[in-house]
Amino acid sequence: MKVGTDAMLLGAFAEVDNHDEVLDIGAGTGVLSLMLAQKAANLSVSAVEFDEEALKDLAVNFQNSSFDSNFTILAEDFNTLELEKQFDVIISNPPFYKDSFTVGEKGSRSKARNEENLSFETLISRSKKMLKPGGRFWFIFPSSDYDQIKRFVVENQLFMEKEVVVNGKPSTPTRVIFCLSLVKSDKVEKYSLTIRNSSGGYTQEYIELTKDFHAKDLSQNKKD
Repeated sequence: MKVGTDAMLLGAFAEVDNHDEVLDIGAGTGVLSLMLAQKAANLSVSAVEFDEEALKDLAVNFQNSSFDSNFTILAEDFNTLELEKQFDVIISNPPFYKDSFTVGEKGSRSKARNEENLSFETLISRSKKMLKPGGRFWFIFPSSDYDQIKRFVVENQLFMEKEVVVNGKPSTPTRVIFCLSLVKSDKVEKYSLTIRNSSGGYTQEYIELTKDFHAKDLSQNKKD
């Protein structure tokens, strides 16, 4: 199962405890769900996905999982999803690049990355309603959308617990990870991480963060 960098970063940073109830929004092939199941035991994971091709891979990956968590697939559009239960952890690697998908383009990857399917505003407002008191909402987004996303967070009366600025290469922000809650924290934890060094190889901090989730040793691709 191929794992994108965004999912790898979000899954590595996100925190989960044993027996948590987890909602994975836009689960795709199940990467984030499985990464969290690798971190903690006996999770109850609900994975929301409506793309038919992704659902096929999602079912196979969950069936073949070696983890002891309980996985449930919700083959629905999150925009209209109705759930009575609430969750300890909500996680999402949402669609990006709202101008990259055009009418008539058939590629599912392009469709999946199109914000037209799920706006950040909808993602944030609907996730808040599904979050348990004391729960955490983790998601990743392009750094260029920071001001807009921060505004949606404030408007929905959610509060920052952690903020991670991700640099694709030194001093070049590309992504941001937010961890939000329903209660204001005394202190917001802020981090920064750089994926590749000036020579194009993986940085030691990225290797250390993600080493438990890679099938190969990334240090072999490290250039100094």
